[in-house]
Amino acid sequence: MMDKFECYSILYGISKSKGIDVSQYIKELADSGIVSEGIISFIKSNTDSYTNINDVYSIIYEKRNNNPLYKSIVNESASIEDKEIALSSFVTQLSINMKNNGGRFNNIGIVTEAISSYLNGDSSKINEAHEYIRKGMKEFVKSRGDKQNA
Repeated sequence: MMDKFECYSILYGISKSKGIDVSQYIKELADSGIVSEGIISFIKSNTDSYTNINDVYSIIYEKRNNNPLYKSIVNESASIEDKEIALSSFVTQLSINMKNNGGRFNNIGIVTEAISSYLNGDSSKINEAHEYIRKGMKEFVKSRGDKQNA
C-alpha cells in the first residue's frame, strides 16, 4: 500500500526528474487524503520501477470467496500464527506480481521485518504489520465501492 506521504514523495520525484506538472495530483491527494486509482495510474505510467500494490490487493479480493487469504487479512482477531501466514502469503503474491510485471514495491519492509522477527521467535511486530496490510486492503475495497466488505 502506498500511503499519502510516499505518494507525495514519488510525485515530487516525477516532477523533478521529468519536469511534469503534478499539481493536480497533489491537490487531489491533499483534498481527499486517499491515494486514488487515478494517482496510482499516473505514477505507474511515469515511473519505471513502481509496481502497483493494488494489483495484488485486486487479485486477493477477486479470489476472496475461494481463498482464505482475504479472510485472514481482514480478520482483526486472527491468531498470531494465522496473521503471520497471511503476511507470508501476501509477500508471496507480491513476489509473483513482481516476477510477472517487473518493478518493485515501496513500504513493504514493515511486513518482511515482522515475518523475519517472527521466524526468529519474536512475534511482537506481527500485529502492526497485519494491521498495515489489513488497512490497505480495506482502503482498496472501499475505493471499489464495495461497502459490504469495506
